[in-house]
Amino acid sequence: MRPWTGRVVLVTGPTGGLGGAFARAAARRGATLVLAGRHMRQVERLLDEVIELGGTDSAIYPINFEGASPLDYEQLAATVERECGRLDVLVHAAAQFEGLISIEEIGAESWLKPFQVNCHAAQWLTQTTLSMLLASKGQIVFPLEDEERIQRPFWNAYGASKAALATMARHYAEELESRSVRVHEFRPGPMRTALRAKAYFGEDSNTVPLADSKLPPLFAAMDAHWAR
Repeated sequence: MRPWTGRVVLVTGPTGGLGGAFARAAARRGATLVLAGRHMRQVERLLDEVIELGGTDSAIYPINFEGASPLDYEQLAATVERECGRLDVLVHAAAQFEGLISIEEIGAESWLKPFQVNCHAAQWLTQTTLSMLLASKGQIVFPLEDEERIQRPFWNAYGASKAALATMARHYAEELESRSVRVHEFRPGPMRTALRAKAYFGEDSNTVPLADSKLPPLFAAMDAHWAR
């Protein structure tokens, strides 16, 4: 039996570099994946991959995090509970970044979207699924940015929203420390992703590690939590 057989893993932003890498790795371990995203053709291709890798009974949940309301997250959580009966891992891999821009030029919509996807979505989804995670001795993964980098000029809304996410992750980690849920404040560092290419467009991507290479320490920590 694979180590995560029977586990249910919800991944947001599964078509991104980190989200896709985590989904494939979890499928190899036998987990059932719920892939929550909006780019359906890409998500469908990933679904085929995870099923082939061992993620039987995996499914897609279509959702646009840029426009989702708190009610949408309640419905997502209710669907997971009804269809899967449990939730063991929540991975907040969805991220919104349009590119570097000056504080003078950024418009209202370009300011709000990163907060909606990078911060508000994580709060509402964690809150609505927390009862399932508590029941399963579950785990939450918050992928975080290097704090010094996102404080530099032109990162603006993305940097501010990711800083807010880091603060929120710390709150969850401390509030849940004495309970059954493990919170991972995961800082993978530079990864070869489409998001990074928007900021470092002159960079040779072959010099940047793939997201897959960042996951072994995270999975080791997750296995250790369930082994206790």
